[in-house]
Amino acid sequence: MSGPGESARCLNIYADDKNNKPLAEKTVEGLIGIIKGNGLKPGDRLPNEFDLAKMLNVGRSTLREAVKSLVSRNILVTQRGAGTFVSSLNGIPTDPLGLTFIERSDDEIALAFNEVRQVLEPEIAGLAALNATNKQKEEIMRQCELVEGLIKRRAPYYSEDMEFHRLLAQASGNVVMMQLVPILHHAIGKNIDRTNNELAGETVIWHKNIAVAVQRSDAVGARNAMFIHIELNRRMIYEKIVAGKNAAAR
Repeated sequence: MSGPGESARCLNIYADDKNNKPLAEKTVEGLIGIIKGNGLKPGDRLPNEFDLAKMLNVGRSTLREAVKSLVSRNILVTQRGAGTFVSSLNGIPTDPLGLTFIERSDDEIALAFNEVRQVLEPEIAGLAALNATNKQKEEIMRQCELVEGLIKRRAPYYSEDMEFHRLLAQASGNVVMMQLVPILHHAIGKNIDRTNNELAGETVIWHKNIAVAVQRSDAVGARNAMFIHIELNRRMIYEKIVAGKNAAAR
């Protein structure tokens, strides 16, 4: 891979001045070009401010404005004294669906998330069973076992649970699914919170069933196991909502 400077020298943010874009916007596009052109991944560090400004032929104040814009879009993250890095959020907004302003209880939002997951994630699991490489199958099984170990030790497992589902999306081969999963899995955190970890044992069972089906290239089995996995969460949350309404009506 060529170094950032080498690739960036090929970028000319002034090349299409006819579009009359503000310089800061062109600089944003130039920074994205550097990230893509050099294959930078989450956690990779960008060149320092002086070098970036030189690469893009802009002033440092314009560069800072562009960096700030990309930080707000969760494409970059800055660390004082360390530099500027590609964000692990891959440009996904913190609240992409605007749920902050939806006047529903956390249980109701978690229920809605699970209904959406039931539409998409069984198909993701089925595609993973059909398309996963041997290496991806091994990664999915290892992640399944990691989550199981954390649950048995009663340790926090939220982030590793998310990673299990992310690996399935990656193995599906569908690039849109890969981007949707981080958004959908805001629901996983809500599930764990709303169900008070009561379904941890079932998570172990159904994660294993999903992973085994993927290893066997069993698309039907993977879809069914994922559907049941999500349905158990959906049903428990639904029952909590009904119980709460009944209690309030007394």
